This record gives sequence, structure tokens and C-alpha cells, in this order.
Amino acid sequence: MRRILSTCAFTLGTLVALAPAARADVIVRGPFGGRIVVTSPDDVRVGPGSVVVVPAPPPAVMVVPAPQPVPPPPQPILPAPVLPQDFIKTFQPKAGHYEVTFLHTRSNQPVTVAFDLPPGNPRMSYFAHSLVFDYGRREVEIRFQIGGRVKVSER
Repeated sequence: MRRILSTCAFTLGTLVALAPAARADVIVRGPFGGRIVVTSPDDVRVGPGSVVVVPAPPPAVMVVPAPQPVPPPPQPILPAPVLPQDFIKTFQPKAGHYEVTFLHTRSNQPVTVAFDLPPGNPRMSYFAHSLVFDYGRREVEIRFQIGGRVKVSER
């Protein structure tokens, strides 16, 4: 009888020592019908039959970082639209290809106009809705039409 009590005391001592690292409650019945509740050990060996209780592992949790916001692509810096009458005050004409963003005289919307100028020194003038580069026998005209359209003609 003394041997059984010392074996039970040893087993209970082992169970109590394992209790802080446990994950599931285990109920152990002693030889005289007493019950001992041990909170969540990983494994418990009781008696000569060696009963092992292993709780299921917790489900794996995968941490996925939150998606980082993608910055918008940089917007190209466009020149401010210019009024045709202000354009002729500052423009120095030279031969070549030009692309100028004008403020359309009829629609008040920005419009980009591409035109070519021949070599020479033109006289520039602005009439109601047109810019004229006068080279004498030749001229380049930029006409601002109804509906926001622009017509470039060379005569």
C-alpha cells in the first residue's frame, strides 16, 4: 500500500510540474477513486498502461503583410496654356518645328498646336481668332475654329 501511495505521489508531482506548459485539461483518477484535474500538459503518462494524451496542435497562422499602396505615376509637367495675343509678344520665331499649348480663343480650353516655320524673319500679328506669321510671299496661319478645333495652314 505504501508503494502505491508513493507511486501516486510521484505521478501527481510529475503532473503538477508539467501543468504550466500544458494546453488541454486532463482528469487523472487515483487508485482510491479520487480525481485530480491537471490543466493542459503536452503529454501525460499515467500508471503502468502508459496513457498518453497529446492535444491537437494549434492551427498554423500565416501572417500576410498588408499590401502597400502603389503611388501613382508622376504626371508630366505641362506648360500652362498661353493666350495667342500674349504668345506673339514674347515669341522669337526661328525656322523649325514647334508645339505650343494655347488657350483656345473660342472654347477657353487648352489645345496643343503643332506647326512648322520656314527660315526668315516674319511679321507676327493676331486677328480675332487667328495668328499669322507673314514672311512676305509666304505665311503660316493658325486659326482657332468653332468647336475647339485648330487649323494650321501655309500659303
